[in-house]
Parts: sequence; structure tokens; C-alpha cells
Amino acid sequence: MNLVISIFLILFSIQAFCQIAQPDRIIFLKWGKSSTEIGYQIQDQMPFGPKYFDLDNDENIYISDDLNKKLKKFNKKGILLFQIPAENYPGQIDVLDDHTIILNDGNELKKFDKKGNLMREINVMEVPGLGMVKADHNNKYIFLTNFEGTTFILNYNLEVQDKLIPDNLPHSNYILFHGRIYLLDFRSHAKLFTIKHVEYQKGINIAHAFSNARTLRITQAQNAFIALEGADEIGNFYISILTGKNNPYVIKKYTKQGEKIGEIQLLRKSVLQTHDPFKISADGDLYVLSSDKTGLWIDKYPALLFEKQ
Repeated sequence: MNLVISIFLILFSIQAFCQIAQPDRIIFLKWGKSSTEIGYQIQDQMPFGPKYFDLDNDENIYISDDLNKKLKKFNKKGILLFQIPAENYPGQIDVLDDHTIILNDGNELKKFDKKGNLMREINVMEVPGLGMVKADHNNKYIFLTNFEGTTFILNYNLEVQDKLIPDNLPHSNYILFHGRIYLLDFRSHAKLFTIKHVEYQKGINIAHAFSNARTLRITQAQNAFIALEGADEIGNFYISILTGKNNPYVIKKYTKQGEKIGEIQLLRKSVLQTHDPFKISADGDLYVLSSDKTGLWIDKYPALLFEKQ
């Protein structure tokens, strides 16, 4: 009898440990060519569809419909609010607190108002090599990092205010969230990776700042794929860990001092190579873009889920 109880308790513990977090689904969109659908097809045996999305603070969803060359805005019930034609494939999207939209349209960086009207645009002659776009919602800056690793700091009128040259920092691991600049290093140890972060200030010497920044050491599983997915408004940051194609993602949450708050496991399905499938809100909610052969959807994992682990 005691053996049966022991086995039951062990199985129950394993099941509890491996439990997948249950999200709230806030939108589902079918594949198709109509204005209320999102384009998707197979080209040269490769899936082709949207690569970027973002949300505003009312949970309206902005999706780059690459196949139909449009940026589309939906409410969380899936009702189309408006669409913006893109000259090239619509690229990275960042939505500001007032629902103003920043769009990297390939050769141009464009700013639209909350109704989709073009307000301003700049081309690659003004900011060479358009690349990653991140907005600092607290200090009203836009960080635009080109493919050489140089970051231009723009104000909300898309006027260049500052420039950061990383000086031999690996720019692929050089990430910006909420006015903080993060540097990841996976090479220091097989079972550890390190994170440094500094607060952006105008005229900052980024290499010097990182040399004096505190190093946070995070344990990692062997052969795991790890990425920094975002940070909330107060500096808690979130890391995704994937140990195998068929395994669940583990999302871990840390304080800005590097202390672990909690983690959740989630299953993400995707038929697409999405560049940025995870979004962290200012309040710490996690949004995940997923897809299958019928369409795409966004799952919401509230911040409180991390506190319960």
C-alpha cells in the first residue's frame, strides 16, 4: 500500500512539474487573401507569411501581412480596424503608447498615427542600413540598430539625436528594451551565459559602460537554444529556453539584479519562421504568436503566472 502511494506521489509530482501553462487566446485569423485574413503560401518548399507583430496597450494587434504587402490592425476579437499598404514587405513594427505606429518598410522608416495616416518618413540616406527597431516608451526615444551594429537614437519625430557605436561588441547579442541596453554572452561557459545591462543616457560610451556593468550569470541547459525575449517596464527580463524541437518552451523571468522570479512552460506551434514571436508588455504579460495550417493566433500568458510557480 505504501509503495502504491509513493508511486502515485512521484507521478503526481512529475505531472505537476511538467504542467504546461494555459494561456488566454485573444485572436485567431485565417489564412487567405481577403482584408480580414492573412496571406500564407508555400514557396520553393518554404512557408511564406507574416514575420512581425506587435500589440498596443488596448490589445489591438498589428501584423505584417507580407504576402499581401500590408500592415493590418485588428482588435482582439479579430475585427479589422484598418490596413496600410507597404511599398516593400512590411517589416518590424513598434507601437507607441499613444498607438502611433513605427514601421520599418525596408528602405524607409515610417510613422503613422493611430488611424493609419502617414505622419513622417525617413530613408536610408538619413539612417544608413535600417535594421532592428525598438521604442523606449519611458523616455520617448526610438532605437534603430543597423546590420553593422551601430544604433541610432531618434526622437518620436524620427530626428536623429545620438549614435551608439558598439566597438567590437557582438551586435547580434546587443538588445534594447525600455531604455536599457542588454549584452548577452553565450561563449563564456558551456553551462552558463552572462547578461549585462546599462541604462541609456545621451552621449553614453557604450563599451566603457558595459565594462563597468554588473555581470549576471544564468545557468543554462546543455545544447539549449536561449534568447532574451524582452523586459517589462521596471526591468524584469524574460529568457526563452528550448532544448528540442518537440519540447515545450521554458520562459524564465528574472529581476534586473538577476534573481529568478519564476518560470512557465508553454507549447508554441508554428508553420512560419517568425522573427519575433514573443512580446512582453510593460506590465509583464507575455504574448506569443503561433500558427498552423489553418491560420495564426496570439496567446496571452498573464504576468501573474510567473509569480505562481
